[in-house]
Amino acid sequence: LGTALMFFGLFVSLLYVATQRRSWIIIGGVLAVIGVGFGYLAFGYVRLRFDVWLDTWSYANDQGYQLAQSLFGLANGGMFGAGWGQGYPDFVPFAKTDFITAGLGEELGVTGLMAIFVVYAVIIERGLRTAIACRDPFGKLLAVGFATVIGLQLFVVVGGVTRLIPLTGLTTPFLSYGGSALIANWMMIALLIRISDRARRPLPTGTVAAGRGLA
Repeated sequence: LGTALMFFGLFVSLLYVATQRRSWIIIGGVLAVIGVGFGYLAFGYVRLRFDVWLDTWSYANDQGYQLAQSLFGLANGGMFGAGWGQGYPDFVPFAKTDFITAGLGEELGVTGLMAIFVVYAVIIERGLRTAIACRDPFGKLLAVGFATVIGLQLFVVVGGVTRLIPLTGLTTPFLSYGGSALIANWMMIALLIRISDRARRPLPTGTVAAGRGLA
C-alpha cells in the first residue's frame, strides 16, 4: 500500500510539473479517493488498517499493538525526550524499520524529531531548487521526482506512525534498517548532486555566442 501510494503521488506530481496543469492534481486527488474506497471495500487487510487507524485502542492487544506501543513511546518522549539510550525501543515491534520514528521520538522528543524533519525539508527544498535551475526537461523532471519520492516516503511513514493516516509499510529514508533502501536513497542524492552541478555550470562559450547571434 505504501509503495503504491508513493508511486501514484510521484506520477501525479510529474504530470503536473511536465504539463503545468492544475487539473492533474484535482484528477489525481479524485482518483486517490476512488482507489482508497475501492481498496477498503475489496480487501480485508485494508479495512483492518483503517479500523486500527480509527480506533487503535480497541485493537491495542492484537492487530494494533505496534501502533499503540509507538504512541506510548512518543508520549513517553514528550517535548525533549528521555535522552540517548534512555528509551525503550524494544517495546515497539519493528523499531529498527517501520517504527524507527517512534524510537527516535521517545529518546529525542518532539524537539529532536522536528530537527530531523528540518534536515529532510532542506534536502527536499534543495532537490526542488535543483529542478528549477536545471536547463533540460529530463533533468528537471528527474530532480523533481527524486525530491518527491523522499518527501512522500517521509509523509507516509511518519503519518502512519503518528496516526495521521492509516499505517502503511515504507522505510524512513536514511534512518530505517535495510541495505537496499539505503543504497537507493543515496543513489538519488548522488544523482541530485550531479544534476545540480551540471545545472550550475556556465554555458560553453560557443553556445553563448550562438545564442547572441540568433538574438
